[in-house]
Amino acid sequence: MTIDDQLIARLRQRWEAEVRPNAQPMERAAKAQYEVIQSLRREQQRLVDEADRVQRLIDQLDEEYKKLTTPRPGE
Repeated sequence: MTIDDQLIARLRQRWEAEVRPNAQPMERAAKAQYEVIQSLRREQQRLVDEADRVQRLIDQLDEEYKKLTTPRPGE
């Protein structure tokens, strides 16, 4: 088995003709993709942090309620 040099050359030419001219728009698209995903992840984390804060308050209030409603011996 040997490498088909003509096929390799044709494929390289096709890549140069079809991909290389689009390098700059592809780079802009990749940058935009990265920035958008990062922004979405920051927003997601902010929401997770807020949900955690709400859950801590729920847990605190639930614990206080249990203390108020648990019968105590001798009272």
